[in-house]
Amino acid sequence: MTEKDAHEEGRLRARPVELTAGPPTIGLQPIGTGGTRDGYLYVPATYRTGHLAPLVVLLHGAGEDARDGLALLREQADAAKLILLVPSSREYTWDVVIGRGRYGNDVATIDRALEETFYRYAVDPTRIAVAGYSDGASCALSLGITNGDLFTHVLAFSPGIMTPARQRGSPRIFVSHGTRDRWLPIDRCSRTIVPRLERAGYSVRYREFEGGPCGPARDRVRGRGLAHCRACPNGVAWTSIYTAWQTNRRSVGTSSLDAEGGDAKIENVSKMNGGVKGGACGLCDRTVQRLTRHHLVPRTRHKNKRNKKTFDRREVHQTVDLCSPCHRHIHTVLDNKELERAYNTLEALKAHPDVEMFVAWIRRKPHGTTAS
Repeated sequence: MTEKDAHEEGRLRARPVELTAGPPTIGLQPIGTGGTRDGYLYVPATYRTGHLAPLVVLLHGAGEDARDGLALLREQADAAKLILLVPSSREYTWDVVIGRGRYGNDVATIDRALEETFYRYAVDPTRIAVAGYSDGASCALSLGITNGDLFTHVLAFSPGIMTPARQRGSPRIFVSHGTRDRWLPIDRCSRTIVPRLERAGYSVRYREFEGGPCGPARDRVRGRGLAHCRACPNGVAWTSIYTAWQTNRRSVGTSSLDAEGGDAKIENVSKMNGGVKGGACGLCDRTVQRLTRHHLVPRTRHKNKRNKKTFDRREVHQTVDLCSPCHRHIHTVLDNKELERAYNTLEALKAHPDVEMFVAWIRRKPHGTTAS
């Protein structure tokens, strides 16, 4: 698939790489994406070379620009040690909204900005989020689900639509919406979107608040930042994500649709696969203090009728011990159905392109360096 074809399907190709650039630039800086409306990159003063930092891509609402997107989390960036990448749409809003699911130049712009950011800064591949307000939330949901093998979290503040090209990975999702929103009525927007996400097996945290639309541009006019907006939970949405990121113990929800019943099920790795004693990771070969147990055939698929014909009892219950970063990455890149049917051996997992690239990267890192 060519780069243009990938962008038209909503795919982002940029991935974190081993840091190769010189000394980092700290603070707010413009990003050069080659267009008339570019955007900003904010690097907190707490950033240190060699320490992996979380990254959030922020998408503004219709009729706004990168300055409005920046207001979403700017006040929290230093305390939370967040790198903020804030692009502007090419038109008055994002092309996936204009085209009702058709992607275009905005995806290419975001991809180039991500590539430049990954080249210049050490970004933790297990802590990358995409967030947006209004039309930006619609774009964040669509891009986040389409690129669930890149984004680990999606934050959607008052989304209108959700049009992913396809489902990849299983990012954790936060959605909030005002009950008296006249622009994007909650009944036909979030109250429709959230059940769709839950049926697809995503881990969703949903909050409704009294009032109409509440976003960065409106809060700036009132002289207050999003963090101080008491009318809605948008200002505190970052807290739960920041807490999970800081402890580096994010629960990994892996979504799949049961082949027979069609019911969405989630396998929580941190709860279901207990930790085991330290040793060498089966993928990256690093020696770590504590390993986690990965079921080569996911537990949620054990009772599948197809499995009873394909695997014997021993094969169904076969496991491999992995370090936490490798285990999380597998369940970010692959859903349970893919794991069951195509990646049910250690050799198959090692041959997956995204897993192979991640393992090559993490293998050079000593134990404990995945936290910022």
